[in-house]
Amino acid sequence: EYIHDNIDYERLCKDYEKSSINGIVDIMTEVYMSDSTVTISNQTMSASYVQSVFHKIDYDHIAYVLDCVAETGKTHKIRNIKKYLLAALYNAPMTYDCYQTAEASFGEE
Repeated sequence: EYIHDNIDYERLCKDYEKSSINGIVDIMTEVYMSDSTVTISNQTMSASYVQSVFHKIDYDHIAYVLDCVAETGKTHKIRNIKKYLLAALYNAPMTYDCYQTAEASFGEE
């Protein structure tokens, strides 16, 4: 329920494919249920640290991740979607603002 509230689940399901949102929620739930370590991009981190990053994830971050998956899928085959999504979710709070700035700059050209 915490994840649903934090990411505005109902709104996401209206704007994106519900099965994709449910998959992301499942991945986030696995991280929250972990009590030891989580491996992201071949780097092992404490679960509590990854959980603290995931606490920052909201609607905009999930939309960003889904948009990035769609764009990447146009040019590359994502071989392990779960690993890709886990890394994208972990990085989203740190990269979202730069992405928005780049998108705004691109639109000005």
